[in-house]
This record gives sequence, structure tokens and C-alpha cells, in this order.
Amino acid sequence: MNIINPNEIGSKISTLILESREKFIAVSPYLDLSEWKKILINLQDAANRGIDIEIYFREIREKDYQVLRNLNIKLFEVKGLHTKLYLNESSIIVSSMNLYEFSDLHSIDIALQFDNVKDYNKLFHYFSKYIVSKRPLDKFISKASEKRLIETHRFLSERFSEYRITSTKTYLFSKNLLPIFHTFIDLDFIGLKYPVKNPTDQDVDEITDLLDKNLDVEVIRSFYNTSEETIYYKWEIKIDEFNDIEIANVLSDLSDLKLRPTTYNAH
Repeated sequence: MNIINPNEIGSKISTLILESREKFIAVSPYLDLSEWKKILINLQDAANRGIDIEIYFREIREKDYQVLRNLNIKLFEVKGLHTKLYLNESSIIVSSMNLYEFSDLHSIDIALQFDNVKDYNKLFHYFSKYIVSKRPLDKFISKASEKRLIETHRFLSERFSEYRITSTKTYLFSKNLLPIFHTFIDLDFIGLKYPVKNPTDQDVDEITDLLDKNLDVEVIRSFYNTSEETIYYKWEIKIDEFNDIEIANVLSDLSDLKLRPTTYNAH
């Protein structure tokens, strides 16, 4: 075990990244590295070498999220996280410092580095037991966007009060809002998922034509949850510049659409 002085912690973390052969993992409640060139250069180099990189955090800002996702780094949100760990396959640093450039420059932090196999195994067991099992962050949503989604949910729930619309942190969902589709709504798209396995080409073409002819918006068709045995389809309507009234109007237009009886009910 070695004590790392405050002005050396950032450099030691950077060296861990540089010397990684298989993996690099950072556990830091708060992040500020979108302009931390030394760290970013080594993360980019590690990503180019095929190193498996994971970062666990409590909160993340959009600029850090975008930079890290552009490097194809796996991101995991852990509620209540206060632990700070930095490790590759052979060495672990336990520190009081977040992966925060300002702290590296101005804060008085302490860090301990463990290279001994038994110490490493104990600390990695802690990481595996309390942190690693968390789900990855697939989509970033800012506090402002989260508030907007809450407001949209409230408006649509009142507007379509006879239907159940469920809210999650990143999207709204309803199985019965529309007669043909399962409906997903986020701040960018209305997603229309056709819940029929292996529909005929005729069915898919009819739905596409129906949407194109009756909606004054662009509709994009694609596959989802598709395997060798099953095929599903979805349609997406871009709404990133729509207000709540415009979103409700599109949903009202969709609710008026009618398919021939065999298309949906026969499956």
C-alpha cells in the first residue's frame, strides 16, 4: 500500500488508465473531465486499444455524458454513491477525490494505492458486491428535461384521462392510449410499437401507408426486439421541437386511425 500525495492523485489515475491491459474502472460520485486533457487522452488511447472502460457515478452533467459516450465508455448511475475507486486489472486506488479536474488542481485529497494481490482482491470484492451490479445508463436526461417530461405526463394524463399513461425517468408509456400500438413518448420521439409477432408484409405496408397519408409529420419505420424466430416493427415520429399541445394533437390524430379488422385483431 502506498500513500499518494494530493498533487499526484490525478497523475496516478491517469497512469492506471495508461497501463491498463484489459480494463479500467472509475467509481466517482461526481465527474468533471470534459476538458481534462490528460485523462481524456489516456481514455481515448485505452478505448482505441480495446480496453473495457466502465465509469460509475451518482450524478453526471450532459457535457461529460456526451464526451464519454463518444468514446464508447460504459456508464452506470448508482444512487447514493459516495465511494471513490479507480482500478485496472492489477492495481486499485482508493481516494477521497472525485474524478474532478478542479479537485485535482485545488483540493487537498488523499489516496491509497494497492498493488498487493490480497488487498486488491478484498477491494475488488467490495466493488463487485456493492457497486458493479447496477444497471447501465442508456440515455442521459438533464434535470430540465426530466422536469419537462413530468409536465408532459401531467398534461397528457389530464387530456387523455380515460387511458393509463405510465411515467418513467426517461419516457412515458401506454398500452391502451392508441388502438393499434403500444405507445412510448420521450422528448425526442413518439414511438409506436406494433405488438404483433411476425406480422405479414401486407400488414406492415398498410400501417406505414396509413401513417404517411394521415399524419403531417415524418414517420420512420424500423425493426425492434427482432431475432431469428420473431420479427417486430416500430414507427417513430420526431417531436423534439413540439410543445405539449402539438404532441397531444398528434396522439389524437393517431387515435382516429382505423385498420381493416384482420390486421390487428386477428393476431
